[in-house]
Amino acid sequence: MSASRKLWIAVAVTAIAGVLIGGGAMWAIQKQSLTRVEAKLAAAEISASAQAERIAQLEATVASATAAAQALESSPTPAPAVTPTTTPTAAPVPTPGKATREFSFIEKATVTGSTASVSADYAQYLTGPAAIAAATAHGDESPPPNDYYVVNDSTKLRTLPVKAGISVKLVSKPDGTMDVNTYSVPLATWAGYYASPTATTGSITGAGYWLTVKSGVVIGIEEQYVP
Repeated sequence: MSASRKLWIAVAVTAIAGVLIGGGAMWAIQKQSLTRVEAKLAAAEISASAQAERIAQLEATVASATAAAQALESSPTPAPAVTPTTTPTAAPVPTPGKATREFSFIEKATVTGSTASVSADYAQYLTGPAAIAAATAHGDESPPPNDYYVVNDSTKLRTLPVKAGISVKLVSKPDGTMDVNTYSVPLATWAGYYASPTATTGSITGAGYWLTVKSGVVIGIEEQYVP
């Protein structure tokens, strides 16, 4: 073989080797790039899947909150609770100038000129259920006879001025009899039964009386009839 032919063959072999070597290197580089791209695509797909799952969770949360808000809006609003208030009951205050009636036993009655007064022992004259309850509470016959009961737990005496010139309405009479239709005597006459008692005037001085009191002054006296 000639030297030129050998040279040509050597050059050809070198060229082919270079092509083969260069192509292999290029193929290796391209394969590495392809691998990296595939890895990035896989990572992207994983990230996208995670994002989709997160979005689905957020959408579910929003849907639940929306449903709860709609249910709250559609439900009736309960009326505000009202706290009952208790107003303390004040003790009654006597109205100045207003007349009251007080059941009393009279211990003393005096008239001196234009001045008159009585010493009164206030009591309670009860009828009906009140009389029954009081009689039972005091251990007496209940229901009480004749449907009345007198409670006199306090013997405090009150000295009250009496309006001059008034008359006293009586049921008992000085002779020991009674007039259920009542009759009237002057204040001085009535006071005289206390100043000078007799054997028959005890029904008058021992009776119970209704005193009409206004501004602390007795303006009316009336005996209570009892059977």
